[in-house]
Amino acid sequence: MDITPLIPAESKVIQSVRHDAVKVNGEWVPLPVIVTPTAVLDWDGSDWAALTGEVILMGTGPNFSFPDKDLRAKAKAQSKPMEWMDNGAAARSYNVLMAEGRDVIVALSA
Repeated sequence: MDITPLIPAESKVIQSVRHDAVKVNGEWVPLPVIVTPTAVLDWDGSDWAALTGEVILMGTGPNFSFPDKDLRAKAKAQSKPMEWMDNGAAARSYNVLMAEGRDVIVALSA
């Protein structure tokens, strides 16, 4: 019995994460980047309008670190419900939620 969900071919799947890039559907993309089920977008870390979705995952880099207070306050002020974690955990969580068909977005930092 196969319990792996069927992922549409056009979906953006994160296959690997390095300290400076992420591999999405076979292509390495430099960090920082935003990945959604339908798009891969360059991200400068300040375009909060691009962060939309039911679930917003924020990768803090190769190791988890609490984002500075100003960044957390900015997210809260814009009513962005975010989950903060290291890039590897964020990528894995994104893949699971995307495979479930959830409205998910992940922003990965260098």
